[in-house]
Amino acid sequence: MTRPAAPARLRSAGHHAAWAASQRRSLRRVLGGGTTYERIAVELALRCRAPTTVQSYNVKWSQFEAFCAREGLRALPATTATCAAYVAYLYTAGRVQPESVQPYLSAINAVHRDLFPHLDAGPAAGSIIHAVLRGWQQ
Repeated sequence: MTRPAAPARLRSAGHHAAWAASQRRSLRRVLGGGTTYERIAVELALRCRAPTTVQSYNVKWSQFEAFCAREGLRALPATTATCAAYVAYLYTAGRVQPESVQPYLSAINAVHRDLFPHLDAGPAAGSIIHAVLRGWQQ
């Protein structure tokens, strides 16, 4: 029996970087990767986000991982406390305005939802994070 080849558009993942590579490994653990169709399913799942979103998440996730490494915190799975500390770091660094923080938190939440599908929301969501952000805005 001949297996179908993955379409060329699925084989080229030029806009994916470190974040997507990490996502690919995690999706393979969940979806498999031994059959052609399992590999195609992984690639399709990776393409659920626009290339610009993937690029943004890649940068923001890398920054979060670097912060966690410097502070001796776990990026995966992150806790709400770790995410609140990251918001505090962004606040004190002064390079991000409060209205620009959400993409940083969205990247963290997306990684957690992708890797831990049983979660309804990621650790950078909820009332505590909201309170920290509101305090920043005051």
